[in-house]
Amino acid sequence: MARTEIKVSGFGGQGVIKSGYIIGKAASIYDKLFATLTQSFGPEARGSACSAQVIIDDEPVLYPYLKKADILVSMSQEA
Repeated sequence: MARTEIKVSGFGGQGVIKSGYIIGKAASIYDKLFATLTQSFGPEARGSACSAQVIIDDEPVLYPYLKKADILVSMSQEA
């Protein structure tokens, strides 16, 4: 499997960070791949913009930030 870069974005409270965590954990446990999660969210607990960047690769991930997303999941128009 080649390197796959996934970005999940939306508002806080929509499960954005949790979905990124689940994607990375599933790839790591069930497919025996390497995965990293980088998350970003605003200071408010609910309603602020947030995103999760997941990188999945069959080799260790040395740079944990997206260069070009292969998959984008956006849960709001603003995100």
